[in-house]
Amino acid sequence: MGALICDTCGMMNVPNSHFGSRECEAKRYIRKMEALGYAPFPCRRWTRAFRSAGLQVVHGPITLNREGNWAPKWILDSFKAARTMAYIRKLPFKEQVAWHMKVALLVERHHAASP
Repeated sequence: MGALICDTCGMMNVPNSHFGSRECEAKRYIRKMEALGYAPFPCRRWTRAFRSAGLQVVHGPITLNREGNWAPKWILDSFKAARTMAYIRKLPFKEQVAWHMKVALLVERHHAASP
């Protein structure tokens, strides 16, 4: 007899209680968000700052046991890189996010305009 495999999350040798469980839904949600190019980020301070800057923040499971927020991965990566610069590090956090969003928007417009 073969192993029982969950069609939703891909887990092998699952008990019958697994199907439709919170763990199964969390795995599926995490896989979907990663496929869409989103990444989880750490804390509420980032959530408030990103939302006030106009960035779309999505709430949902970030691990099997924790819920958190997701934002586009390219924004998070470039924001983390920009925060290391000494002059921007001296700004309050909300202003760091606002500054970075302006820069990201200019870069996005530049890439859209170039052939």
